[in-house]
Amino acid sequence: MKKLFYAFAVCLAVISALSLVPFNASAAQDVWVNIPSCSDVNYSGTVSWNDPQPNAAGFAVNVKSPERSDWTEWGRGVERGAVVTGQSPYSVPIPGQLHYGDDSSLVLKPGLTYTVKVSYTLAGDIGSLNFTVPRCPTPTPTKTATPSPATTKTPTPSPKTSSFATTCIDDAKLIASNRTDVQAPDSPNNINLEPEQESQLTITATNTGATKWYDGNYYKLINLAPKNTLGPTYGHLPNAVDPSGQVSWTFKVLAPTEPGTYPIDLRMVHISGGEYLKPNGSKCTAPASDKPFGQGLSFNLIVTSPNPSPSMSVTPIANQSETSGGFMGWLSDNWPLALLILAIIAGLGTWLWFAKNKSSFSNLPPPPPPANPSMPG
Repeated sequence: MKKLFYAFAVCLAVISALSLVPFNASAAQDVWVNIPSCSDVNYSGTVSWNDPQPNAAGFAVNVKSPERSDWTEWGRGVERGAVVTGQSPYSVPIPGQLHYGDDSSLVLKPGLTYTVKVSYTLAGDIGSLNFTVPRCPTPTPTKTATPSPATTKTPTPSPKTSSFATTCIDDAKLIASNRTDVQAPDSPNNINLEPEQESQLTITATNTGATKWYDGNYYKLINLAPKNTLGPTYGHLPNAVDPSGQVSWTFKVLAPTEPGTYPIDLRMVHISGGEYLKPNGSKCTAPASDKPFGQGLSFNLIVTSPNPSPSMSVTPIANQSETSGGFMGWLSDNWPLALLILAIIAGLGTWLWFAKNKSSFSNLPPPPPPANPSMPG
């Protein structure tokens, strides 16, 4: 019995020593998790990460439980994406301030596999991995069939699984230059043209990310506006561009025939199907869909109708008959009718005159008979 007691004490000592060794869920360069291998209270640990882009924006840390379909939110009562200050590497406790949208808390349970994701608050993931919360080892009871010394089996910790996402972040900065249009004083970022006019615009893109733009079929400068007014319609990558490198395109800005405001929204786009490529040759999985990235350029093409030229107004000279007016004007324009009316008036007046003087004509002495000519004797 005394030997049995010593064997059991040794087993407990081994178990206690194992409980003090931190569980490192990852040896990855970018993201790793530390969780104690055994705890008699609610499990907790830390998630740490390196910052591939020093002085970048803040970070967001989220955890997904296999018991739920949604991710936790960073912080309570604040917007997602807290800014972590200090020097890389950074660390935050888990579960710590990680809560769900319904205000319930994250609880780590032994034997379950969780996913932790670290990303920038503006754009781009730093990395993610899976980690399994270990179960506390259970001592195996000692079997004594004979008085021989008891044998003990050292408990084996649960297997740990993890997966890592290599950090591949596209980023870009666009600058416009060599504009040939006349800009409106109150809108220096707009291009002002008349219908069917053309202007020239040069766009320079700087690779400010950690990836190499290696193929023009997968990295393009695209106008995301509904109506494309550029020619050519997009910027095809003429050559590979390493981080900190530059590439330029010159476009014609083509004004449509209809006056109006036509937005121009230029962005670098990583086309789906093309893997991410680092300068050292390492790769990341291609995006599932076309992914705009970096700082874009947005302005308007304003098409206005040309101002009409001033014209001279010509007043036609009126016809003499129109300016004279009155009875004489009418008489000049309708002289046949006027003659007919005069004839009727003259005839009527003559008839009335004879009718009035008829009695005077009846009192006149008859005319003398004609003299008889003398007869010759």
